Formats: sequence, C-alpha cells, structure tokens
Amino acid sequence: PLYPNDPAYEGEDQWGLNKIEGPKAWGIITGSNQVIVAVIDSGVDLDHPDLQDKIVAGWDFVNNDDQPDDDFGHGTHVAGIAAAATDNDLGIAGVSWGARIMPVKVLNSSGSGYMSDVIAGMEYAADHGAQVLNLSLGGLATSSEAQAIQDAVDYARNKSAVVVAAVGNCGSGCTIGGTYYYNPDMYPASCQNVIGVAATTSTDDRASFSEHNTSVDVSAPGTSIYSTVPGGYNYKQGTSMATPFVSGLAALILSKWPDYTPLQVETALFNNADDLGDAGWDEYFGHGRINAYLSLFYGAEAASSSLEAQAASQSPPTLDAPFAPGELLVKFKDDPTITSAEVASVLERHALQVSEIIPGLGITRVTVPVGREQEMIAALRQEPLVEYAEPNYLVWALE
Repeated sequence: PLYPNDPAYEGEDQWGLNKIEGPKAWGIITGSNQVIVAVIDSGVDLDHPDLQDKIVAGWDFVNNDDQPDDDFGHGTHVAGIAAAATDNDLGIAGVSWGARIMPVKVLNSSGSGYMSDVIAGMEYAADHGAQVLNLSLGGLATSSEAQAIQDAVDYARNKSAVVVAAVGNCGSGCTIGGTYYYNPDMYPASCQNVIGVAATTSTDDRASFSEHNTSVDVSAPGTSIYSTVPGGYNYKQGTSMATPFVSGLAALILSKWPDYTPLQVETALFNNADDLGDAGWDEYFGHGRINAYLSLFYGAEAASSSLEAQAASQSPPTLDAPFAPGELLVKFKDDPTITSAEVASVLERHALQVSEIIPGLGITRVTVPVGREQEMIAALRQEPLVEYAEPNYLVWALE
C-alpha cells in the first residue's frame, strides 16, 4: 500500500479513498499525467493550490471564453475528488494522483444549464484529448427525445473516451423545476454507453437520495465527501460526488493499460466491484461499489456477458421534462446530397433562427416562439431532411 501525506487524508476526512481500497491501488499505480479527465460542470477554481498545477486548457460555454472558472463551487469539488494534487503535504488526495483536469464550464452560477451546452462541452472535451468525461450533472428528458445527448455520448465514445455520469438524487423523491419526481431517469446517465454512478455511505449502504433504476452501473462513496471548493475545502454529498471516484479510477485504469477501449475500462470497473445488495447487478448498487485495487489488479481479464445484457435493458420511461423556453435542438440527416440551400429553406419555412451549430455532431440550436415548442417539433419531424427535433432540456448539478 501507498499512503499519501495530504492532511485531510491523514486526518481521516477522506473515508471514501480507503473504502475503495485506494492505498492498495496506489501501490500498483498512482496515475499518469498523460490521462486527462474532463470535468464538464460549473468550472474549476483555476487558482486553487491543490488543483492549479493539474489543469489543462478548457472552455467556458456559459460565458463563451477560455476562462472556465467556477462561480458555483460544484465543479471544483468534483475535480478534487477525481484528481487533486496528491502527496504534496497540502489539503486532500485525489483518486488519480497523476491525471490532469480539463475544466469545461456548462453550468452557471446557480448550478444549472442547458443540454445544448453539455453536448457542446462533451464534443469539445473529446476533440481536445480527454480520455474520461465526468458529468456530475443531469436533466430530465423523454426517452424519444434524448437523441441529441446520445449522439454526444456516441461521438465521445467513438474517440475512445469513457463517459461517466451521475444517476441523480431523486431516489427518495425531489422537486425539479417546480414539479415533484420520484426516481426519474436522468440524462446523460440513462444514455447507452454511459457509466451511471449511484452513491453509497461509509457503511456501504445506499445513500437515501441515490436513484435506483436501470441506469445504475456501479456505485461509489457519495455522502460527507471532503474535497476542494473555491478558496478552500468543504464537505458535499450527492451522486455528483460519487461520479468522480469512478472517473478517477477510470483514469488509473487507463494509466496502467493506455490501449484499453471504453468497454474494457467498463469491464475492469464492473467485474471487480464489491458486490452489494442482491447478488449480481441490481438497481441500487449496479455491479457493486467500485474497488480500485481489484480493478487495477485484474483489469478486464474476466469479461462478463452481463454488461451488454444490462445495457440493452435500459428503456427509460416518458415524462414531462423542463426545457429552455423557445429553444429546440435540430439535426438534419447526414446525407451528402442535402445542400445548404435546402437546409436554409427548411429553417426559413418554419421561421427558425439559428443560435448555435455544434459542428462535429451536426446539431443546430434554434429559437422558436415561446409556447410553440411542441408544435414546431411536430412540424419539423414531418420534414424529410430532418433526422430529429427535440427540446433543449435543462440540466442541474447533482449535489
């Protein structure tokens, strides 16, 4: 085992690192600085002494600049859990001592944002070399209208990035956008090819708030988690906090096996987790609470056929979900015979104003009259050139 000298770790404030067998894992590998974890969140405190030397260039999609600083405090906390500077006699230890942090700001100072920015942020991270995408956020969507975020997941995965997302904190019910929900499927955690993370307590029980459904792949510590915040350190809880434990471990796995595919990383995580609850996969803990030491010892050696079977079973229910008033996400079909003039004609015919184009994914954000979103979606779906049209859903930090 290898024990870091960070005061919060030595003072036992960071119970989660011991729970996932951190010291034994670090005895195998502490993490490569060639692995980048994108924290797609509210930004990161760029001057935090326990993070500043780990940060690579990122982007602020809220203010459209290259200074993705954290004005909410959530992304900084997430970043520290995954990859704070470690064994430096300061503050806290991170799961991966070596991994670098790419701050991608998509949430505002209130901890909320738009799915369109999340999608653009995922594309940015994948295009700029992030091997792990951490999404400690989520939004509601209907199963038939989550294709844009699924496209973003697929885009990242096709660039060999591992996508990790929080499953949500409505496990005992909560109010979102003025409406009460009980255990709804959250996106992007409910997308295919996303590692959905639930939260556990120091006694390996399910955190009471943690959602329990088919989106849960694994679980990790998520209560009373001590980490970096702007200007200091503090405790937070949520599936948001559990998610970077998994992202940090994914970074360690990729440090030991740089050529692993996302599926192999998932296999190393799932097959070596400590099984909790019912034997095998269950909706509360997924494949179990992650075990960093076993994941690094065995890797993806014993592949399980249950991985694809469980992924194929995910079929989220339909529900009414909060979205940005007067905005839609539209994707035209990927057909080289479609001309720009034909696309412009569709936009003009429906009086749509283009606000943004996410080029790698071919998704266009358009504005429509407030209150006519569903009407415009129905009309656009009748257009032969349109692959899909859906609302621009709202997302929130999941703490």
